[in-house]
Amino acid sequence: AEIRGRSGIPQPNSWEILAYNDRSPGLLHKFWAGGGRVGDAGADETRYPVNIPVGYFGANQIAVDSVAAFTIAEGEARKARMAFDSCDYFLRVREYSTEPIWRLELLDPRRQLVGKIYLSARNGEVLRTVWIYYSNTGRPQIVDSFAPTRPASTTSTTSTTQFPPTTENPIWDSGLSDSTGIM
Repeated sequence: AEIRGRSGIPQPNSWEILAYNDRSPGLLHKFWAGGGRVGDAGADETRYPVNIPVGYFGANQIAVDSVAAFTIAEGEARKARMAFDSCDYFLRVREYSTEPIWRLELLDPRRQLVGKIYLSARNGEVLRTVWIYYSNTGRPQIVDSFAPTRPASTTSTTSTTQFPPTTENPIWDSGLSDSTGIM
């Protein structure tokens, strides 16, 4: 159902795994893996019925592993001129689909979020990027690849451009956290 790892470069030292188990009363079981060992963390009975998993995936559906996902994220960060210190990993399926999706959260040395990258674990396609640029004013500027576009000028109706982050547009400076719509 889900796999999580924290503070990895290029991958975490350990993983938390939430797996389907039809013999468990809550249908889910927790495991951990790291340091060449695997551990059983027991049945998870906290998810159903309030916080159900969005779906399930199998290892055979994952063509892009965590190291490959990190490499893609590193390239996206370089294009965005974004520095980061570590990466948190989250793998699950896209809502209303069976496609496994990586969400990589890029963090600075203080573990402050500087970017999120969503990519397909099937083919490595970058689905969405969100960058958070912090300034001396303390108000972050958000650059979201899913942000709405508007016409480049009022006289042209065929061309569109991405809204640039400015202090004149309060939606960019809202500091809102993950409202991705992807997962």
